Amino acid sequence: LRLLYHGTGHDVTNAYIESPQAYNLTNNNSMYVGYMYGSSGSLLKNRTNQNTSSTIKQTIDKWYEENLKTNYGKYISKTAIYCNDRSGDEYRSTYMYYAAYYRLGLSLNHPSFKCGLNTTDNKKELYGDATTDGGRESDMFSASIASGGNGLLDEPIALMTADEVVYAGGLWNTNSSSYYYLNSSGGSSVKDKIWWTMSPYDCGSYSSVFEVSGSTSYPGSLYIASVDSSVYVVRPILSLKSCVTLKGSGSTNDPYIPSVSNSCAKSDN
Repeated sequence: LRLLYHGTGHDVTNAYIESPQAYNLTNNNSMYVGYMYGSSGSLLKNRTNQNTSSTIKQTIDKWYEENLKTNYGKYISKTAIYCNDRSGDEYRSTYMYYAAYYRLGLSLNHPSFKCGLNTTDNKKELYGDATTDGGRESDMFSASIASGGNGLLDEPIALMTADEVVYAGGLWNTNSSSYYYLNSSGGSSVKDKIWWTMSPYDCGSYSSVFEVSGSTSYPGSLYIASVDSSVYVVRPILSLKSCVTLKGSGSTNDPYIPSVSNSCAKSDN
């Protein structure tokens, strides 16, 4: 069960954890679309020895450690995968598009829960790198390797993908009335703030990822932003363990309350 951060109440308009900040502080290399990344020079190098955490990952990890880890970590899945899909047509030093562009950009709206090797018209050659050079596995971020993820996350938390936004009702450059965007009062959960996803879009004169618009222009829609933009906010997601049980109806007066057995509390999922 995937959960998107919604602040401290059901009717808030500040459902984000930090004041505006960049995804990464630098935008002039393809490696900076990475949630974690290695070195420059090729997509393979971007994905190899991914020891550097993005600026936004550092923020999310710190927030998790200060607010959730001690009292709520027992509920949170370590095997859940968060996809930073860097597969694309081919690596270029001048200009390249990533796979999510072909699925979702320019109103294509063909989302996928797969990570890498995702096509809209069976042209697998567009994503050939996803099954070679550790491509697909390198993009499947997780805190445990038990489910096939790369196990590189320090904490079991990350960001929504653009694909998840579309599955939740979001569209490219089109107004949204979906629950991921609205609070219980029917207004924007983030007011006019724009928030980051972890899905790369392209890399040319600068590196960009998908974002979700605030209430000012095309509310709740997908668009793109340079990774070094410092005016967007952070809305993390996490996943509950499969062994977690929920009580309550999910209403504001009777919210879901999670519980775990002793064995579930000690398990990764």
